[in-house]
Amino acid sequence: MGTQSDLEAYYRSSEGDRNRYDKATTEPGKDFVPDKETARIMGLNDKNYAKYKIEIMFGPKRTVSGPNTYVMQVFESGKRLHGGGDELSYWCKDVRDGHDEGCWGVIIGDWIRNGVAFCPHCEAAIRADYLTGQRFGKVMTKALAEHTAKIWRQLNCSADIYCKYDRDDIRIKIMEEKVGASEAHRLRGLFIYPLANILKDTASGSSVESRFEAFFKA
Repeated sequence: MGTQSDLEAYYRSSEGDRNRYDKATTEPGKDFVPDKETARIMGLNDKNYAKYKIEIMFGPKRTVSGPNTYVMQVFESGKRLHGGGDELSYWCKDVRDGHDEGCWGVIIGDWIRNGVAFCPHCEAAIRADYLTGQRFGKVMTKALAEHTAKIWRQLNCSADIYCKYDRDDIRIKIMEEKVGASEAHRLRGLFIYPLANILKDTASGSSVESRFEAFFKA
């Protein structure tokens, strides 16, 4: 993926703000709730971008509560070509027929060497060409929010959430009214929950799962 258009950059947040706080960490299964000083720092003074992007492509006939079909991918932001593009990560799962090894954890490029992928989550070693960069599913919106939150924590709470939609989705129609049909279809109705907004929305105690569910239903 090359340099983003001005329109795509704008849709990262309602205010066009690109400030990021990518140093947040959390214990597995715990929500990140920043203290006052951390909240002040992440509240638009830090210039870092999210290190990762979780991209979800919804299938046709999406409903608010689901179940909905989707494809999920994870990218390292600006990793390729000296910051000029995003690098696709892989899922810890042997997708060959008759095999089911792996935990479905995210394996970034740094964990792949000489054709072998090492999973930092389950400590398995799998040949890289047995892995996949796409995860397919059909679940209720609440379950998707819970799964996305789990992946978000695996990425050290440093990921933007990108959603794209089928051509007949209401999100495409909404974008068509703003930017025209051609651009709306090119961006697939792009709807983004940037890291800065995620952290601000959960700073008061709201769970990541509840915020993701609200975002998917919006």
